Amino acid sequence: MVELKHEADGAVAKIRKLAAVHPHDVAPRTLTDLLGGKGQVIVLRYQEGSASTTAREAGCLDVLRTRFPGITVVSDNQYAPNLEKARATADALLLRHPDVTGVFCPNESTTHGMLLALDAIGKA
Repeated sequence: MVELKHEADGAVAKIRKLAAVHPHDVAPRTLTDLLGGKGQVIVLRYQEGSASTTAREAGCLDVLRTRFPGITVVSDNQYAPNLEKARATADALLLRHPDVTGVFCPNESTTHGMLLALDAIGKA
């Protein structure tokens, strides 16, 4: 495992790269492990039509929904093609789902926006 540290606007994003596992299994399995197999999850999508992130999102959702019955995906229909939109969308999603216990973001800008929103409410 390699851990990279990226600092921006006071938020620290730790990005972990795991190898030797099907890429669509890594995030949902890790997330589910961290949540103890149960919880509410938000999936903040990147941009409709982006093949690589669409595949990541679909793979993650498929694994969460078919293999982890204790996980409820409370939102998976919001898209954020840049950091500003990701932050605004994440703010709204976290207000709408205050009991969320986990998030999946498929790329850097959605992850950064979500981290800023989580940091603003003291959950990062």
